[in-house]
Amino acid sequence: MKYHETARAEPGRAPARRLDPEPASHRPEARLHPAMKRILLVEDNPDNRDLVFAFLDALYDIRACVDGFEALEALAPNSGYRPDLLLCDISLPGMDGVELLRTLRQDPRLAGIPAIALTSHAMKGDQERFLAAGFDAYVSKPITDETILLDAIERLLSHGQGG
Repeated sequence: MKYHETARAEPGRAPARRLDPEPASHRPEARLHPAMKRILLVEDNPDNRDLVFAFLDALYDIRACVDGFEALEALAPNSGYRPDLLLCDISLPGMDGVELLRTLRQDPRLAGIPAIALTSHAMKGDQERFLAAGFDAYVSKPITDETILLDAIERLLSHGQGG
C-alpha cells in the first residue's frame, strides 16, 4: 500500500501519512464491478487504516482521510465525491468523529449517508452514546473478527441508505 505525506502537520509532530488517493474504482479489477459501493474511512491511525483496507479493499471503493477536516474537504460540494457509507473513528485529532458526523448531518446533500462509529471507546454505555449521537452502527476496535464490520456495512448498504 502506498503512502504519501500530507502537507498539514500539528506543531512539533511529523506530518500524518495518508494512503495513496487512487480509489479502487480506478483499478482494473473495479472495471469488472462498476457498481462498487464507496466507503469514506476517516481514521488517523495508519495501522488501523491498513487493517480496514485489508478487510474491505477488494469489496468496496475505499477513500481514506486522516482527520475530520480532510474528510470535509473530500466531501465538499465541488469535489463531486459522495460515499455510500462513512466509517469513522471517534478519537480524531482536531475534530472528533461525533463533531464530524454532526457537521455532515447538517448538510442536506450528505445527511442520509449511513455512518459507522469505528472506535476503541468500548466501555459500558459507549455504544448507546454513539448511536444516540447519530451513528447508524457501532464497531469496537481492535477489530478481532472482520465479519462484525462486514455485517454492519452490508446491513446499512442493503437498506438503501447509502448513495
